[in-house]
Amino acid sequence: MRLAVAQRCINLGITKSLVLKICEISRSSFYYKPKLGTQQVGRFFSTTTKKTTGGYDDNELVVEYIKTLLAEPFVDYGYLKVTFFLRDEKNYIINPKKVYRLMHANSLLCTEKGSREFTKRQWVKELVPKPIKEFTYFEFDIKYIYVQGKKTNAQVLTVIDVFSRWNMEHIIKWNIRQEDVIILFDKIFETYELPDTFYVRNDNGSNGRRTALSLT
Repeated sequence: MRLAVAQRCINLGITKSLVLKICEISRSSFYYKPKLGTQQVGRFFSTTTKKTTGGYDDNELVVEYIKTLLAEPFVDYGYLKVTFFLRDEKNYIINPKKVYRLMHANSLLCTEKGSREFTKRQWVKELVPKPIKEFTYFEFDIKYIYVQGKKTNAQVLTVIDVFSRWNMEHIIKWNIRQEDVIILFDKIFETYELPDTFYVRNDNGSNGRRTALSLT
């Protein structure tokens, strides 16, 4: 605005140095002319994401991992929890800002109306078995809990009796592996008197997985 006023005064014949002094405009600012084609337009977004194990993956693959995660039953994560998932489970070096951008671009944010349109899946009432007594159906699943002091997620593996909703046993570790599941069930077998045959179900995918076990 001041430059325009100064230029108008100069065009009326007022001394240039006087006009610049009154308008408090430096000579360099008055004479500056940006060169065409050299203006900064900002950084371009990267099309890949780096991994802690080395190398890069295309952002399209990262988005597919996010879609697969959000398609799981009972998963309604925002971009922060998705960030922890991508870091801990997929070994990506990625910040929440980039995760937000990828989710927003693909309509995966919780706040976006009409978002997260995935393939049809069974409702919860169709997935949960209907036991008639205790110790006939067990469910086990891994959940993530954020540990503020470590600034990362720990994992909680819990086994529940479906009929009574009794917590049979659980463990908390930074990373739960197959041998941890075996140890947990061994402890349950030693603690409780179980029937000869029972079902164990884990929340694996849209249809879940149910396995019959026999102690005989």
